[in-house]
Amino acid sequence: MLLESFVVAVGSTNPIKVEPVRTVLARAFSAAMVVSVNAASGVPEQPIGPAQIRQGARNRALHALKELLSQSPAANGEMRWGVGLEGGVDFEDEVAWLTGAVAIVTNQERSSLAWCPRCPLPPRVADALHAGGELGPIMDELTGITDSKTKHGAIGYLTNGLALRGLSWEIAFACALAPFLHPELYP
Repeated sequence: MLLESFVVAVGSTNPIKVEPVRTVLARAFSAAMVVSVNAASGVPEQPIGPAQIRQGARNRALHALKELLSQSPAANGEMRWGVGLEGGVDFEDEVAWLTGAVAIVTNQERSSLAWCPRCPLPPRVADALHAGGELGPIMDELTGITDSKTKHGAIGYLTNGLALRGLSWEIAFACALAPFLHPELYP
């Protein structure tokens, strides 16, 4: 893919979401320029279940692309992408799973979605989530770390730094790139 003007807008201003996209794009498409856009998810503050997580990621990607195109319209053949990253919790039986989704939408009407690894949350965190709590503040209280979601996140804390939140987003974003890296294999 020859890219002369390739701009990617990430629908977040959180560095723990923006930097993984920048890191992976630097390896995959060195010509890509990454900007961050404050984009609403359109789902509850604490997304629960795959549908809300997926929709939040897609909404952020669409909003980021729309904002990018309003500021930097694409000329003939230029690529513009919106990327949305949405973390959430999926309850399955008695287990609460921490996960996330990454959505990519382009000005050429292509899209992709991929998922972060799933990590089981402790029962007391699951109970607090069932009671209507939000994971970020719950983890802040549990860990004593202020604004933990902009640092290593719940996954980083629960794995003692073996699986950091940024790495989880890198893996998911790299997987979402598959249809763009091999367009001949994906309709």
